[in-house]
Amino acid sequence: MNKGRILSLVCAITAIVLLLLLGGKQGDGTVPVNNSVHSTSRWGGKVYYLLLEKLGCRPSIAEVKLSCLGMEAGTVIILSPLTPYDSDELIWLRSFVHRGGVLLVADIENNDVFRIFGFTVKATGDLASPEEVAPVPSASTAGVAKAMVKTGIRLTSEDKGAFEPLLADGRGTIMAMKSYGSGKVIATTAPEIFSNEMIRRADNAILSVHCLRTAPPGKALFFDEYHHGFSDEKSFLSIIPLSVKLLLLQVIILILMLLYSVSRRCSAPVPLSAEAGRGSFEYVATMAGIYQKAQARHSVLSMLVRNFRRTMARLLGISPESPDEVLAERMAERLQADQGKIGAVLAECQTRLKGKALDEKTLLGLAKKLAAAGKEE
Repeated sequence: MNKGRILSLVCAITAIVLLLLLGGKQGDGTVPVNNSVHSTSRWGGKVYYLLLEKLGCRPSIAEVKLSCLGMEAGTVIILSPLTPYDSDELIWLRSFVHRGGVLLVADIENNDVFRIFGFTVKATGDLASPEEVAPVPSASTAGVAKAMVKTGIRLTSEDKGAFEPLLADGRGTIMAMKSYGSGKVIATTAPEIFSNEMIRRADNAILSVHCLRTAPPGKALFFDEYHHGFSDEKSFLSIIPLSVKLLLLQVIILILMLLYSVSRRCSAPVPLSAEAGRGSFEYVATMAGIYQKAQARHSVLSMLVRNFRRTMARLLGISPESPDEVLAERMAERLQADQGKIGAVLAECQTRLKGKALDEKTLLGLAKKLAAAGKEE
């Protein structure tokens, strides 16, 4: 391996390391999926976040571990988390709900949050397309006639009397509410209800709001985005002193200078072969042949008139859509041309365009008249 390749490899590795160090928030640069409120894609949760914001719920985004939220949280919404919760977060969630908090958790997998509140999920088969499900009448489903879901996953519990079904069908429970201490847990295996794609369908928007009716007033509402890969934790670069950052920059510049100074060509440069260019005349001749074979004389005349009007309008400082009378009058003033003659040429062109028959001789004559009208002084 020659020196040039070694230096190229060193430069590439250094650039990659710097890109990693320069990263701001964890998760930046990735595409949020699975109901992340950062995402405006079909299955993102941005619309749900904006809906709650418009209703005055003042939602916030939690980009820290849930155990760091403290006592200000009143409602926590977990939509299809991508990473597991640690033991501190699970303990905090149980304490949070027990002292009166409201937790909404939506997922299609047996995550730890379901488990600590006594829920499990079971598969009953996939749905080929979304289907409407009637809600179980309750205060949390008031005003909801139908909900649209697309999931074959259902909720179960060892103690079936421990939760109140909110949404169910013949396969089982899709959404349920459970009391835990002084708070409530709303669990569902249909996270698509809260997605940008599905929240507009049926009464999903009403259901997504009414299921939070027991949320403590005056308390903050948080969407968990930490487990979607977003974090406000500081990157490694943010704790490096400025002097070290400048040193790293100097090292990169030095490597690039060395790479430039020692690089050598293996042989003389090979000249690029010149490609034969095509002149404008060839293009014009080709287009003329196409129009002639297609006998599109009206199209040719329309193009000539449009080009004439555009050229004259640019010269006279008027709109190309100005009436023929205005165009002829301004041309007569500016170019000392015969207004009647110009008006007659334009009128004849319009008459021919509206007519059915137009031979080549007439077309050629009109083209010459337009050219002559534009040159008169």
